[in-house]
Amino acid sequence: MAEGRKSVLPDVGETRLMKVIFPPDAVMMSLTSDPSAEYMSRLPGLAKRFEPENPGMHTTDTVDYGILVEGEISLELDDGQVVALKPGDVVVQNGTRHAWRNPGPSRRR
Repeated sequence: MAEGRKSVLPDVGETRLMKVIFPPDAVMMSLTSDPSAEYMSRLPGLAKRFEPENPGMHTTDTVDYGILVEGEISLELDDGQVVALKPGDVVVQNGTRHAWRNPGPSRRR
């Protein structure tokens, strides 16, 4: 949760470390295409960067370091290439238009 923050994105000269759990695509697509969704309100600053016409796709002006700790996830890049990641994989992006995709089945807890 980003309580009390105007943005989850770092200001110039700052860094941020976040642990993110990505829901399955079916859930993520509906959340990122609805800017009023609760999930989006938990991501101030980042929420407005999601593309409504391409759910999940977004671009930030940051250097992002992604380390997959558990499970599997796919990284969709601007050119449509999809890269499957497994635990231990590391991705470094610099202002890259991208989307994280979890093709797994939707499960409610």
